[in-house]
Amino acid sequence: SKSPSEVPTESPSYQPTSPPEPTSSPTTKCSAAKWYYKLGFNFCTNDSDYPSLYEGTRLLSNTVDECCSFHSPGVICAVRDICDTTSSYCGGLYHPTTPDLRTC
Repeated sequence: SKSPSEVPTESPSYQPTSPPEPTSSPTTKCSAAKWYYKLGFNFCTNDSDYPSLYEGTRLLSNTVDECCSFHSPGVICAVRDICDTTSSYCGGLYHPTTPDLRTC
């Protein structure tokens, strides 16, 4: 039967990994927030007050573009950005300028 020895007989077979390099734009709560269409209020928002069943579905988007394109294709999309503390995002309206581009 093998039992551990007090002195290792072999060196480790792997090298330790280095920690990840920092990025120029750190992840913040706002930058990591998911977008969803708030039913009953009819706007896309990035607050965290969405039902847990939205997790892992198309109901959560990484960007406001994805949210508006999915829930309001071809029409003006009302937006509430909780991270925008200076003014409302596009006055709260986001609209298509071409089929693939939406702007204020």
